[in-house]
Amino acid sequence: MFESQQYLFESQQYLFESQQYLLESQQYLLESQQYLFESQQYLLESQQYLFESQQYLFESQQYLFKNSN
Repeated sequence: MFESQQYLFESQQYLFESQQYLLESQQYLLESQQYLFESQQYLLESQQYLFESQQYLFESQQYLFKNSN
């Protein structure tokens, strides 16, 4: 009887540790996804800035061209 109870206890302990590991893994996944989202957001903002800079350069070149003639 004692051995059966001991086995049950160890099995429950193993289950608890497995669930703990799963929760930690899910937490890590969520943090990784959050980091990815923030990185993609930063990339989009950088691309937007680049586009606006190129637009400004193009308009400046047009202005210079029109005023040079």
